[in-house]
Amino acid sequence: MGDLNNDTHLDIAVANSGSNTLGIFLGHDNGSFSDQIEYPTGSSSTPNAIAIGDFNGDNRLDVVVVNSGTNNLGIFLGNTDGSFSNQTEYPTGERPRPNSITVGDLNNDTKLDLIVANYNDNNIGVLLGKGDGSFSTQTSYSTGWDSFPISVALGDFNSDNRLDIVVVLYFYFSIGIFIGYYDWPFTAPVMYSSGSLLTPFALAVADFDNDNQLDLVATDYNDGSLVIYQNFVNGTFPNSKLYSTGYITGLYSIAVGDFNNDLQVDAVVVNYDSDNIIFFLGYGNGSFGSVISYTTGLESGPCSVVVGDFNNDNRLDIVNANNRDNSIVLFLHYGFGASTNKKIYSTASDKPLRSSAYGDFNKDSLLDMVIANYESFTITVLLGDGNGGFSNQTTYSTGFGSYPFSVAVGDFNSDGWIDIVVANTLTFNIGIFLGTSNGSFSEQTIYPTGPDSKPTTVVVGDFNNDSRLDIVVTNYGGYSIGVFLGNGDGTFSNQTEYSTGYYSWPWGITIGDFNNDDRLDVVVSNQYGYSIGVFLGNRNGSFSNQIEYPTGENSLPIGIAVGDVNNDNRMDIVVANYGSDNVGVFFGTGNGMFLTQVTYSTGYVSGPYWVTVGDFNKDDQLDIAVTLSLSDKLAICFGDRNGTFSSPTTFGTGTSTYPWHLIAADFNHDNWLDVAIVFGNVGDVIVLLGNRNLIFLVPIKYSAGRNSAPQ
Repeated sequence: MGDLNNDTHLDIAVANSGSNTLGIFLGHDNGSFSDQIEYPTGSSSTPNAIAIGDFNGDNRLDVVVVNSGTNNLGIFLGNTDGSFSNQTEYPTGERPRPNSITVGDLNNDTKLDLIVANYNDNNIGVLLGKGDGSFSTQTSYSTGWDSFPISVALGDFNSDNRLDIVVVLYFYFSIGIFIGYYDWPFTAPVMYSSGSLLTPFALAVADFDNDNQLDLVATDYNDGSLVIYQNFVNGTFPNSKLYSTGYITGLYSIAVGDFNNDLQVDAVVVNYDSDNIIFFLGYGNGSFGSVISYTTGLESGPCSVVVGDFNNDNRLDIVNANNRDNSIVLFLHYGFGASTNKKIYSTASDKPLRSSAYGDFNKDSLLDMVIANYESFTITVLLGDGNGGFSNQTTYSTGFGSYPFSVAVGDFNSDGWIDIVVANTLTFNIGIFLGTSNGSFSEQTIYPTGPDSKPTTVVVGDFNNDSRLDIVVTNYGGYSIGVFLGNGDGTFSNQTEYSTGYYSWPWGITIGDFNNDDRLDVVVSNQYGYSIGVFLGNRNGSFSNQIEYPTGENSLPIGIAVGDVNNDNRMDIVVANYGSDNVGVFFGTGNGMFLTQVTYSTGYVSGPYWVTVGDFNKDDQLDIAVTLSLSDKLAICFGDRNGTFSSPTTFGTGTSTYPWHLIAADFNHDNWLDVAIVFGNVGDVIVLLGNRNLIFLVPIKYSAGRNSAPQ
């Protein structure tokens, strides 16, 4: 990584071991990259590592490639336009299988030198730079018989203004330090063990405990741990600490940087086996906080990671190379105040999902989740672990051909256990699942919504003030809403319908007290009526006729939410206008009436689908969160006290995921709102955990070419 064409934008270089090439991606100012430009490294060269530096003093960056298959180093001298000369080769031995490289001025002559780990020859090789782009013949330093050096780095560990070398000795289960001296040749390495049978793999250097001495961090490939070696004094490392990633094997590459802008050094590693990158946030005393992970894609095989500011926003971004799916992946750091960790949960089906709801189903004081599995004809219950994660997945049938679309929860039989209601679109009914004392649910009891009614969205509330929960549902095909009054024992009355208008196709629905009479009212989004409809509630559970408010021609409103967004103690309405690519805000007057819609663009062809409100940045103002189904993003518009909102801040959800429904809740008990999103194209739900720290967009992939196997 470096500015290879001197345009002030960071570029990326990758070693393509499968296609025997050096790949160059030239960066743009927005964090995107050009298509790859390839330079051959030789037949069967199998390049597996690279480093960058100005080897000939022309103020243009050059590249050195480790060719493990042909046992040499390849030098590519840079031109002013970001292109490179043909490769010049330097041998590293007869059968060394060079594996890792770093660059630095070992002899303080202001000329960059090369240091390579020769795995099979059990040595490190030093090639001194001449300053004109050429290098001396390799000088080798033994790392010990059968030590198999696999990674190498540089740092001044004893504060003598001379670079020292640290190398990972894979079969010695240790690291070795070569201390540099004035006349630059190195003595035998000092060994430091990481513990019995631990296998350090990749290596990085930084001051993790703020004592002005460089420390070391290594990945342990076979144990799935991070190993910290703290510099005690003058380049000695007597103690090491282990931090688990939660995975057993597969830690490959590591990089360091301040990822959450707290002025403390953090670490990021890639796990080849589990297809993710993992962050360790540093406390500044040599210890680390909780582990945060992000997927790099199914069967992606991430094997290297680098850090830099690729979009010039003064925040560190991440790039990793995926060996198995032949791509590089960019994670853009996105600032502070909303969502950070992304966790993906499969419903054990590749069928589309439609909605979700949350509640404490098993009374363990932890939030659980229920999901409507549209084409699987089931609902899925996921039990929360209190850390924002979910496990113990259980599915319940909603009936063949039911196509469940929406779920809501409440205690319908007053037994203290949460129950579930589901809208079954194509069997034209709602289904009730009563909760039991162990967090499981009864079989479904159905209540018809009418022929061809196609019930879509369901919500729960006490509409007749009898302290028993009732249900209201949008009947998409029946152009109505249906109200089921609860009996308090888990059963319900027959449906009472209220018209939303011919060809209105009502979709989203929610409730609130819009006229301050202590009775719940209903608001619905009429997709093809291009309007929202308000039904004011009466004390007996009945409702007035609909009052419509237009959302704009061809607006296709879908998701709807309520809240006091301008702090006047009157409920307002927020709607996602799918067809016009905006969210609309209707300010309430307090008497059941609303002002004309104010809109906020979500971007061209973004397809805003579902919406909720909540205080995501803890400024005591309600914000808007909306799924952008056509651009695969979550958008958050941050609110001001006067009811205005910022332009959307967006967070990617993954290519072709089609994010649909979302809910906001504090799933990990850290007093920050989290967001759960169900995907319309795949059987997954993601949880974005909110906090004040780092925010990364979902991976942006760039192909390195078929069978390129970038390293």
